[in-house]
Amino acid sequence: MFDHEENDLERDVEASMRLFKRAMVGPAAELEAADPKRVLLVLDGSSQDESVVAAAAYLQSQLGVQLQVLDLRSEFIIEDPGAKDRGDAGEAPPKDAAAAPSPRAIGLKQLLPDTQTLPAGEGPAYDRICAAITEQTPDLVIVPCPFARDFESIGSDSAGTVIDVLLNRSPVPLLVIRRNDQPLEEATKEIAVVVGAECESEARAAGWALCLAAPRAQLTLSLVIDREQYENMRALMDVISPENSLDISQLNDAMAESHARLHASINKAAASRNLKYRLQPMAYEDAPPSVLSAARPMLVVLPTEKDDRYCQGFVQDRIRRSPHPVLVVPRKEPVVSQDE
Repeated sequence: MFDHEENDLERDVEASMRLFKRAMVGPAAELEAADPKRVLLVLDGSSQDESVVAAAAYLQSQLGVQLQVLDLRSEFIIEDPGAKDRGDAGEAPPKDAAAAPSPRAIGLKQLLPDTQTLPAGEGPAYDRICAAITEQTPDLVIVPCPFARDFESIGSDSAGTVIDVLLNRSPVPLLVIRRNDQPLEEATKEIAVVVGAECESEARAAGWALCLAAPRAQLTLSLVIDREQYENMRALMDVISPENSLDISQLNDAMAESHARLHASINKAAASRNLKYRLQPMAYEDAPPSVLSAARPMLVVLPTEKDDRYCQGFVQDRIRRSPHPVLVVPRKEPVVSQDE
């Protein structure tokens, strides 16, 4: 009975190891860089608005994108630290409770010429943002985080309901803006594509990193080894084969091997664009983003899958840890024809 259970356990462990060691063979394919044309920026009245507008202005100047603004500042104005305790920012307050225009209100026409302002609509903020995404079909959405709450007053405690909903619903990449000392223009000089599990959006995320990278930027593919997963696997190996220890360097090598094609594609594209590039397998707690006290600007790019709970949890946790702007790139959904 014990031998039968041990054999089953050994097969499970071998299957898990094969998952880590699955090599992607063949020549490196050309990595397609993103080419955004339309960008939707969302304003909420928080102190992050300044960085959101600056990020949009930077993309407009560098990529010539068309900008659309969903301005929700008149309903979500946070003027004091205690305001974060009053209600859920995901829900629109009563009309008679609307705040007066904020002294931090930004002159969009001066900072962002040639922009289109969209109707604010009604209902919860996440529904209005999702509706704007559906109707306007932007290539990218820039959104402050935590939504309608100043980062300085909340920090890493929460990304907010609005961000959580958008991570689940948005079919397009989200550029989540966190701290004001991390301007996108500076952050694009060092970009980390952080992969916690294999998913179909990895190459697309790398394409966005290439698109946004500043000249001669440092680009890193960080392959994250989950510390708890490693400890569980090592414990299993100790039971099955105590004479053969499992070192985390073995999993680092396996992760690098399983992402060989992606690594080769990024390396090839980075060389053609005169970017510095490195592959960096690392333990979970050592991987980007840096701790919240970090001052060096960086852009963190996270591939994600809507139906993968581990991947979504990984993304949400990295956003909460991050002082940096975070670009979340979902899998590109197939286009369905009207006849289907």
